This record gives sequence, C-alpha cells and structure tokens, in this order.
Amino acid sequence: MKKLNNSINCFITFRLMMLLLIRGCTRFGIIGIVLLLLSACINSKMRNEQTNTRSYTDMSQRTIIVPSEINRIVSNNSPGSILLYTLADSLMVARNNTPSYSEKQCCTSQYCNLPVIGGWFGSNGTRNTEELIRLKPDVIISAGNTNKTSQKISDKEQVQFNIPIVQVSTNLLSLCDTYKKLGSLLHREEKAEQLIGFINRYIPDIIEQSSKIPMSERKRVYFAIGENGLQSSPQGSLHSQVISLAGGVNVVDIDKALGHVNVSLEQLIKWNPQVILSYTPSYNKTDTIQQKLINDKRWSSINAIKNQQVYTVPHIPYCWLDMPPSVNQVIGLIWLSNLLYPDIFSYDVEAIAAEFYDIFYHYKPEGNANYFPIQSST
Repeated sequence: MKKLNNSINCFITFRLMMLLLIRGCTRFGIIGIVLLLLSACINSKMRNEQTNTRSYTDMSQRTIIVPSEINRIVSNNSPGSILLYTLADSLMVARNNTPSYSEKQCCTSQYCNLPVIGGWFGSNGTRNTEELIRLKPDVIISAGNTNKTSQKISDKEQVQFNIPIVQVSTNLLSLCDTYKKLGSLLHREEKAEQLIGFINRYIPDIIEQSSKIPMSERKRVYFAIGENGLQSSPQGSLHSQVISLAGGVNVVDIDKALGHVNVSLEQLIKWNPQVILSYTPSYNKTDTIQQKLINDKRWSSINAIKNQQVYTVPHIPYCWLDMPPSVNQVIGLIWLSNLLYPDIFSYDVEAIAAEFYDIFYHYKPEGNANYFPIQSST
C-alpha cells in the first residue's frame, strides 16, 4: 500500500509537470514548481518509510530508532532472556544457553527448544555472532546494568550488528519500570501490567516493613553456593540483594566484590551466621548440600548449624535468590522475608508461588512441594 501511494504521488507530479509545459509556463516558473513537486514526492516517500520505525528511549536514556512492529527479539544474557520469557515469549527467536533440567520441568517447550546464541559478558562471552545475525532479530535486549560502560558497549555493538540494542535493568527494585518500558516497546502493555501488579502487591510492603527492623534484631545470613558451600555473593551485589531487602544482614562483607566470591571456612566461622541458605547449580545435588553442611563437623560451631537454621533455596526452574539475578528474585524476596521474620510476614508462600509460576513462567505447579521447600529439613 505504501509503495502504491508513493507511485501515485510521483505520477501526479509528472502529470502536473506535463500540464505546465503544455500551458506554456515560463522556464523559471517551471523549474521552481518542478523542484517543489519533486521535493514533495521525496518527502512523501520518506514519511512512508519512517512509519516503519519509531523513536524509543531505553532505560539508560539512549534514544534509538526501532521498528514500529517488533516480531523477533533476543537478549544478550540469561537474566534478560528470563525477563523476555515472562513478558513476550512468543517473540523470542533465541536463548543464551542450553536449557537446564530444571527449566525443562516447568518452562514451555517452545522456550526450551529455541536456538542457543550464547551470551556476552566481556572477555568471558560465549556469543555466537554468526547465529545471532542469521536469526535477524528486530531488536536485541541488553539486560543488567545501565551505566556508562554498558551504554558504550551497546552503542558499539549496535553499529557492529546493525540491529537496535535496547538497554533495560534487571535490578529487582527497577523491575516495574523495566516491564513498563518493555511492554511499550513490544506492544505487550496488558501483560506487563499483570506482572507489575503482582510485584506491587508484595514487594513495596516487604521493603517497607523490613526497613523498620532494628539492626540489632536483623538475622545474619550466609548464602552458601556450591557443593562445599564456600562460595557466596557479597554485600552490595545484585546477586545478594534479596537478603538485604528481606531485612537480613549478609555476612559476606568483602570490599569491591560484586559477583560470586570464594570464602574460607575460617572466615565463615568468624562471621558466625544465624541462618544459612544453601544452593548449588548442580540440580541433582542441590537438595543434598544442606545435609552435607549440617553433618560436616568443621561447621558445627556456627550458630546456624547449632540452631538448625539451614535451608535449601527453592531452585526450579531458577534459584529464587540468584543465578541468574532476574525476575526469580521477586518470589525469592517473598519467600526469604517470610522465612526470616515469620512474626512480621505471614505469607502463604506456596499459594503465592503457584500464582507466580502461572503468570511469570506460564506453568501451573499443581501443589508440588518440591518446588517450594519452605521448611528446614534439619
């Protein structure tokens, strides 16, 4: 239709030119009118072309040109892919890694069977650039930080791939804004409002109530990652923010550490956490780590061990606290606040989790308690 309109405009221009010649207009008058009409024809074509695109400002305040209709999307990392899966899974044309056993349990087969393009994280990236370009996404979602460094990377790669790159935050505190921005970008406003509604029903109240807990009464928490429990996420990291937002004190206080760090048992004994949360990425070993730590005599002097305050973090399809730090932290915050301070929070976590899995992961757990191990098995 747009090509037809352009052809009609140019045909009308040509007829007017011929009519002017026949009627004997002066040479200079004809030139002026011809230039005017040609300009109108070109402008009409440009306007029609521009209706295929629109201006969009992402969460790092970069203004970019994106297609008016977006039908093919990818993310540059797993947190972003999970975010897109919850909002617009039908538009995804790739994922960043091979689906885990946990994902296959409760994520859609369409999502699990998407082509794998890897992720890109600086020198540790696994991106398959050829596959990315072959899939011809309309936009790439860059999820995570929206700082100046990530802006420069997105600007550079946008030129390299000739594909618009949209930056969004996966910070738990920014998720409502993220969903609102992505809902507008992808024309998924109604779904975005549903997800935002769930978040706003719980998260603001948890943050408000936990902020009132005196520091002297806050539980000291250690997040034990891996088969030996001696890896963790330090204070100030997005990976551990659920602990502080729930009113806990993350005992891993290491300067300038943002990701996962190794911890010595000697240091852990000095920190002496009151609560230990255990998790390992190895699906078939996660539920055994808890008992392993409890039975290890070297850990026996730690208060969490002595008082039987060791808990397995729910982890299907993603760990509720981390790995990756994405929308899974929403249900993680509800679970952990309820676990640490049952006198303040009295949520029916299993019922809330069932709703979360339904509207975020497109899955109905049907009361399977294995998804929600909310009690200690000590």
